This record gives sequence, structure tokens and C-alpha cells, in this order.
Amino acid sequence: MKKRKILYLFPLAALVLSGCTFQEGWEITRNWTNEKVFTPVVDFFKGLLGIEDKKEEKKDDEKPTPDPQGGGEGEGEGGGEHEGPQTEHQGTEQDPYSAEDAVLVANSLEADGVTSASYYIKGKVEYFEEAFDATYGNYSFMMEGGFIAWRLKYGPTYQKFNDGDIAVGDEVTVYAQIQNFKGEKPETKGGYVVKVEKQEIDAQVTDLAITGTPKTAYLAGETYSNEGLRAVATFDNGEQQDVTLAATWTYSKETAEVGDTTLNITASYKNVSNSINVSVTVQDSSNPEHAGTEQDPYTGADAMIVGNKLNAGQVTESSYYIKGKVVSFEESFNPDYGNFSFKIEGGFIGWRLKYGENFTPFTSASDLEVGDEVTMYAQIQNYQGKPETKGGYIVEIDKPVVAPTSIELSESSLTLEVGQMAQLTATVLPANATNKNVEWTVAQTAGAISCENGLITALTEGTATVTATALGDPTVTASCEVTVNAATKTLTSVVMSGTPKTEYYDGDAYSREGLTLTAVYSDQSQEDVTAVATWEISKETAEIGDTSITITASYNDLSDSMNVAVTVTELNQFAEAYEAALAISSGETAEFTFKGVIVAKRQNNEWFIQHDGMGIEYYANNANFAVGKLVKVTSTLQNYKGLPETKTIKSSEVLGDGTMPTPVELASGADVAAAKLNVLANVTGTAKADWSSYSAGSNNTLTLVGSDGEDIAVYFKSGLFSDKEAALKAVKEGDTVTFTNVVTSKFNNPQILFAAGSDLTVTPAPVKEIASITSVTGPTEVALNGTVSTNDVTVVVEYTDGSSGNATVTAVTVDTTSAGEKTADVTIEGWNETLHFTITVSNDGPVTPTYYDATMAKGTDAYDDGTVNGKPCIKIGTSKKGGTMTITVPAGAVELKVYACAWNGVSNLSLGITSDKTGVTTSPTALALTADSGASNNSPFTIADESVHLFTITLTGVTEQTVLTFTTSLAKRAIVWGAQYAL
Repeated sequence: MKKRKILYLFPLAALVLSGCTFQEGWEITRNWTNEKVFTPVVDFFKGLLGIEDKKEEKKDDEKPTPDPQGGGEGEGEGGGEHEGPQTEHQGTEQDPYSAEDAVLVANSLEADGVTSASYYIKGKVEYFEEAFDATYGNYSFMMEGGFIAWRLKYGPTYQKFNDGDIAVGDEVTVYAQIQNFKGEKPETKGGYVVKVEKQEIDAQVTDLAITGTPKTAYLAGETYSNEGLRAVATFDNGEQQDVTLAATWTYSKETAEVGDTTLNITASYKNVSNSINVSVTVQDSSNPEHAGTEQDPYTGADAMIVGNKLNAGQVTESSYYIKGKVVSFEESFNPDYGNFSFKIEGGFIGWRLKYGENFTPFTSASDLEVGDEVTMYAQIQNYQGKPETKGGYIVEIDKPVVAPTSIELSESSLTLEVGQMAQLTATVLPANATNKNVEWTVAQTAGAISCENGLITALTEGTATVTATALGDPTVTASCEVTVNAATKTLTSVVMSGTPKTEYYDGDAYSREGLTLTAVYSDQSQEDVTAVATWEISKETAEIGDTSITITASYNDLSDSMNVAVTVTELNQFAEAYEAALAISSGETAEFTFKGVIVAKRQNNEWFIQHDGMGIEYYANNANFAVGKLVKVTSTLQNYKGLPETKTIKSSEVLGDGTMPTPVELASGADVAAAKLNVLANVTGTAKADWSSYSAGSNNTLTLVGSDGEDIAVYFKSGLFSDKEAALKAVKEGDTVTFTNVVTSKFNNPQILFAAGSDLTVTPAPVKEIASITSVTGPTEVALNGTVSTNDVTVVVEYTDGSSGNATVTAVTVDTTSAGEKTADVTIEGWNETLHFTITVSNDGPVTPTYYDATMAKGTDAYDDGTVNGKPCIKIGTSKKGGTMTITVPAGAVELKVYACAWNGVSNLSLGITSDKTGVTTSPTALALTADSGASNNSPFTIADESVHLFTITLTGVTEQTVLTFTTSLAKRAIVWGAQYAL
């Protein structure tokens, strides 16, 4: 089977060797760009083809759907006999497909085709397609026989796997749809792992241990499970094996009922069994026990009840308070985003939440830990059958009090001479104890010692017991026995030595770094007393202009001083940070401290800091930041697609008001390409096209043409600039547009970012004067009492500058009340004379055409398994891909009516229309779609008012059967239904 990998790469290798160039729009299969498989080959082809790793724009609280967590869209029901090729098995639970069977089924499908039903498939794991990732908890593996199980979790509730649950050689049963991925790879679509049968160990099982923390909170009617438990088999040869997924789990009761208190769970493997009793609580699943208010928050079980009552994809109208203990995390903590995804008792999930109403990012994984009690405020949604938060934030975190159990002292006994000093340190255990402070007490004779915070000074001969008592629990103590003897030597002097730190930045704290203090005694012996000495510095904080400081150390009433010459410089590594960030390779970082003025803000977590004509993007929320403030930042930096930006913020502070820089003036594409990044700019250019399609609810990229004829991309972030929408929509092709206080940026290619405070001015293009009329054309015939619209007439004119074009027709008048040859009057914009053309008014009355159902068929990335208001429909595209579909009309067709709408929430989506026959034209050539709330979730779809989505398309030149292809303009989803043609 290993040879199949070579065959997957062969078509691309053949193209390269034959001299074919890789064209824009071609796609690479997932294996070729999988860095965890065949890395040398991947790197070779990435370098050869110039493929860059994609980075999605940061969206802190947006949830990915549905990959890579597992599961999939459009999963079918049941297993059953496939209508395609002859297979050895049936694909049912009792007779699962082999991997070879699944390959046959996949290869019978068209490229990217998916079976309508799901099937059981069983085979041994040959190798893994991806390394296991604990964050997502899914496995991707090749079965012996050539079939791929892609990113699957365990069971119909999609539980995460643990590392090691599946190994090469294990026999795995999966339940999933089958797809022909890009026509090249037979693999699963959605689905899950049903069972894992571990490799046989040639020994007898002698013991089966059950470990872990079981689930204890259930809702009435919920099926009892072994969630949280592991089964480990011990063999008579001493080997152990985790057999959790291979074991058979049984329960004293199958379904939870109110009143249940104890559940017996049994695991069996190779005729060896073990059982545990679990204390359970069962809540009535009909209604929540609490109100979901701040005073009476929902529990996790309450929130599960509310979420389970919703349909998949539905969200509650209101937000609720939800409180419970954290039992696990859904994702690893990422300090770049500062949010947590976690599960609380009862099974409810808090998804990517930050802290407080201002959505303040968390800074450390220890901010929220398993066992903490957390209160959330959020809407509740049913996400693919799983209740979880939608938006919202964390209100409060109550960490459990961890009592100290013991104290470790640095010394258990000390012998000192009068005049000597020693420092005791106390470590409170465990390491996560809530209160690690101690109180020091002394029991002694004749005032032998003094003790201050563990620093012991021997005063007179005698004994003492020094005790550290934990403030978190006074019963936890540790003691040190101290004996003080008569001095056999006397302290004669103390000597400071070493090389002190001399270079400081403005604002640094002065330190004794590099210096030590040595005690010298009468017998010429010496002792390092650096740690127990008292250190003083003549000045606390470094300032520009400082030239020296005095450092003094004291020990037992003796002291020594040193004058240190210092240099204090301005703290600003901005230039070094900017250049270093640009030079950083992908995935690497470097840490810098820099100061600059905030010149722009694009959203709450996106600020632009500028200094001396260079800029760094600060990517994190900071409630103290504001445009115009001078700030100091310590952060690791990264190079994101050529853009210098912060990655992990170590510290940031506002130093006061700064001076805003003068924006750089950019008027050509070359100016934009050469400009420093992340700096304020004014940009002037000519609108390349009308901007009437600008939508404030979407990301928009509008194009200017610079003075050198090169394009300048201006990028608008979704939802941030609705106040500029009217001005943007008024821009026409040829208008001169100047953007002020915008930010220079880059995303693979140079672009301009419109930010808060940015503005635009528009100088309309001069109106061209018409020199002469070239032609006037209109329809040759109109029905009795019919009408002729301005769109039906074309007037070609020549302008005074020598160019030609189509004039804007403002009115068409013709008498159609009687039959015969008539003169139609036409007026156009910019011409005072009335124009004419001849038209025949037919003696026949208006004819109502007869319509017939047209044939609709799915194309690429499309689905034909649904209905709209009972009519079959085609769903085109996904949330991440565009798609195509076709409508076939016969010879003689003159008109096509079709219903089409965009997916709920999608804007700026259109369907372009192309024909497979030369000479066939359509009017219009594209359908501008509007979204409908009924176009959401899964089929069947209900559209309240179909009429707003009806399009009438005029067909010309259809002399034979013609296939019209409809293609989405964006990587978004649309629905088409009810196509009919007229002859």
C-alpha cells in the first residue's frame, strides 16, 4: 500500500517535468501540503510552486465550523447497500465494509462526490495521516486497503481521544459517509470512530483496572456512559495496555432517572472484568431548576436543558448567567487571543470567552484551571447538537481554597557565633496552596537571637527555636533549632567587590547587580554575606542626565560603599524592533521593548504604533490605549505575511500624550509598495469602478488606480465603518478619491487599511461632452399596449476627447395603443436633442407565455438533497467555498424564471451566468442575491416570501439544447430552486 503515496504525487510531478506551469486557481490536495507527512516532498513542492502557509485573519470569538474538530455537514442516516459498485460486504453494523469496499464506493463517485448515507467501515490502521493533536482530540489514519479515516473523534457525541488511544495495527470500525476527495483520495466525510480493537498481545489478561474521574451529573433520560474513565489491562508477561475503547462497558442501569443516586459501571476485556460504583445526581430534564439570573444562575445541567431544546444552529434571544466548576478544557490556552474554551459540570461548554464586559484577554493558563468555579454571562446555542455559549464573557472566577499541608525550611538546625547572621527560607506545600505566607516566631533563652522575616542575627550565647507557621492553616508548622556560641573571632570589616552594572535605560530601577559583600574576621577568615546584607542605592530610578550612583552595603553595623559611574540612555528599540520583525522567518519571534505614538485603531484589539516613520501593529486589547497616546510596550514580535506585529505582550503602559506624525503622501502604486508599514498615510487615486456594491456588514476591498497606473487596494473591516457607507457607495468610476489618516499595511501584497479616524474626500470625474451620435438601436417589435424600457435601447456616442461609448438613456416614449410602424423617441443624458428609432407595434395582444420545469443539476461544491417550500433545490457552496450548478433549457427557449437567495447573513453575493453554446446570451448576465433568514440550518428550507427572490432572465440565440452554468461570486453559500423556461 505504500506505493499509493507515490502515485498521489505523480500527476503533479509529471506536470512539472513536462514543463507545465502551475496556474492560479489550481488546488493542491491536502496530503501535498500536510507538513506532518512527507515533509521533504512538501517543502520541495511549496518552494517550487511558491505556496505560502495561510493565516486566517484573527477573530478572537468566531467559532470554526465544522472542521477541524471532526464531524461534518450533511451526514446521512443508517448504513445500507450502496447502489454503486459490487462490494464484498454491505456496510452495515453487522456486515461492515472493508477498506477495499470503501475505496470501490469512493471511486464510483464523481470528484468531491459524497454518498448520501453513512456506512460502517472496518480495517487495520496502516499509518497516520496527521500527528495526534490533543487540542482537537481527533485521529486521521490510513486503513490497510487504501481508505482514509479523516479527523474522526469517538462515538456519536464526538468525544475527544487521548494520545495513544489508536495505534498502528489496531483494527478500527468507523461510521461515516464516503467521499471521493478531489477525485483522488477515498476517505470519510464526517462521522466518528465506533470501536477500536487493540493489537493482540500474546499473553493472558490477569487484571483490569478502572481509573479516571467519572461523569456524575446527568439529565433525566440521558444515557449513562463511561465518560472520564479509562480501562487498563495487565497481562501475565508484565505488559500493560490501555483498552478503554476495546473494552465492553455495561451499566447497572441504562438511562438516568430522577432519584438515581448510584450507578455501577463494569468494564470487560478478554474475559476479565472490574466494576466501580459511582455516586450520581440526576436532574429533571423538562425545565431548568434555576432562573438564569445573576442572583439565581443556571447550572451546567440547566444550560444543557435549554440548549437541547433548541434546534441545531438556533440561539436563545436572551443571555443568561451560568455557573459551574470547570471539569476540562476544549482548547489549549493561547495567550495571543487570551480566551478560554472549557466544559463545566453538567457538560455545558463555555466557548472562547474573555473576562468582563470589555472582553479583557486573560494572560496566563493559570487564570482558569480545572476545579475553579466560573460564572458566565452569554446566550445559549445548539452548536451541531452540542449546547454551548454564543458570545458573552466570564463574570467571575472563584478558585478553590487549597490548604497548606507542610512547610519545608532551608535549614532544620543552625550553629552560629555571636555576631553572625543567617537567612531561613520557608516553602509552603503544595505548590498551588492558596496562601503561601508564613509567620515567624522565636522561643529562646537569654535573648540569643533576633529574627525578622527569617533573617536570624546571633546576639548572645544560648539556644532558640525558630518556627514558621502557615497563615493558611496554623496547625502546619516547621522549626529550626538554633545554637549560638561565643564568638571565636570578631568581625573587623566588610568589603564590597565585583563589576557593577553601568548601562541603564531611562526609567530602569538601579540595582546592585554584579556586586558582592564579604565579611572579614579577626582570624583573617572571610564569609560571603551578600544575601544577608542590607543594600542601599542613592537613587531609585534611572533618568536621562544621571552620571553616577552610590551603592552601600551594611552587615552587623559595618558598611562599605562604591561610587558607580552610569550611563542612562533613551529607551526605544523601535527601529531595531521594526527591522528585526521584518527579517524574522515564519513561525519565529524576537522580544523587544519600544516606545511610540498610537496613530490609529481599527478595532478593539488592533492598534498601530508609529515612531520615526516606522510602524508596528499591536494586536491585543488594552483599555488604557487611545489614539495620540505615547506608549511603551515589551512584546515578542513576529513577521505576519511581511507585516511587523506583536505576538505575546509582556507589558504595556501609557506614558502620556504623544505628538501625532504627519501622514506620508502616497499617490502611486509604487509609493504604496515602497512605504514603511503600519504608518499613517494620505492616499490619492482614481476609482477603478463604481463602489455602489460596498457593504458595511462585510469585508470590502476597493481599488484605486495610482498615478503610475498601478492598482492600490483599500481594505475595509466588516462592520466598523458604516458611517462612511453613503460616501463610499456614491463613488463612481473615474472619480478622484483621497483617503486621509489611513494605515499602510500588507497581506501578501501592499494595501491600505481604513481605520477609526480615517476619512475620504471625492472629486467627481469631469463629465464627458458628447460630440456626435453614432447609432440608436432598440427592439424592432413591441406588443400592442406593450412598453419599451430604457434598458432595451442602446445609444452609441462619440465624445469631444475622441473616445466613444454608450450614453445613459433616460427616457423612451412610443405609442403602442394601436398597431403599425411607429417612431420611438429617446432622450439621453448630456444631449439636448431627442433621438428616434422605428419600431413595429404588433396587432396581436400580449401573449402569456407557457412555462415548463427546467432541469437543475449540482456542479462543484454543491448539494441536491434539499427542498425550498416543497420544491427541489440546489445548495451551492459552503461557508468557506463557492460553488456551481447548472440549468438546462431546450432549443427555442426565450425566457428563464428562477428563484435564488443567499444564505442567511451573507451579503454581496451574486451568481454569474455562462453558457456552453456560442452565440447564446442572457440578460442579465449575473443575479444579485439577497440573504433570507429561511436559508439556514438544514433542509427542508422555508422561505416566507419567494417573490423577492424571483429572477426573470431573457434568453437569446438558443437554437439547440443549452446548459447554463451559475457560479457564486464569493466563497459563500446560495440556494436555487423552481427553475422554469418559456418557449
